[in-house]
Amino acid sequence: MRNSNLFILLLLVCSTTFGQTMEDILNETCEQAVTRANKDAETGTLKSITYGLVIDPNFSLEYSKFREVYLISKYQIDSYEAGCVIIGNEECYADQMQLLIDEKYGENFFEEVEPEIRELYELFNSLSQNEIEDIIDFDYTYGYGRIDERADFKEGWEKLYEELHEKIDFSKLSFEPYEYDRIGIRVIVDRKGNIEKCEVVSMDFPEDIGALIEKTLTEIGNWKPATLYGYSVKSDNMLSFPLSMK
Repeated sequence: MRNSNLFILLLLVCSTTFGQTMEDILNETCEQAVTRANKDAETGTLKSITYGLVIDPNFSLEYSKFREVYLISKYQIDSYEAGCVIIGNEECYADQMQLLIDEKYGENFFEEVEPEIRELYELFNSLSQNEIEDIIDFDYTYGYGRIDERADFKEGWEKLYEELHEKIDFSKLSFEPYEYDRIGIRVIVDRKGNIEKCEVVSMDFPEDIGALIEKTLTEIGNWKPATLYGYSVKSDNMLSFPLSMK
């Protein structure tokens, strides 16, 4: 089996939703991407997606994270940079999302809200616990770049891999047509450390084995939740799981 390109695969699946494969994204038309944006917006969260290289001499990683978390918490806008590579018709998706944001908040929303975010950011370290809970939504599902400490298996990753291999004898299974020695697994861990959703996201991996892995991982449980500003939060996690322990 080959291991090359798996990291690229993991990056590609990070922005997809559960129940939707990367193949779906790659093959959809612009019209379908617009429809997907409208459907995703119905869940209550809009997305502001920036493509390309953004150069800001005043860039602050901490402020950028606070800004993203605040936009999610108060305005239900998930704002992020998607890099320079546009997958399929994702630009159509992004353009439709921006149109929906403009319709809801106005075309100059981001310019108008920036002073509000800056002011709160400067005050944040002096806020009380109640004030912090009033402005940050700790029930939202946060991805890796927005959390302080990621969700972890309490006994360590090696122990998790060992337990999964003890419960499933991978040596007796055929993974054809899959040809890599690791798989990508997406896990949503809630604020109490329970696995809320689990999905094998690697393309061409056998669905029946994927379902068995998802079920077994969920049954094993024993996770420590992610944290943000000292609070437990629900988190969206990507695992690169070895199909062999050799």
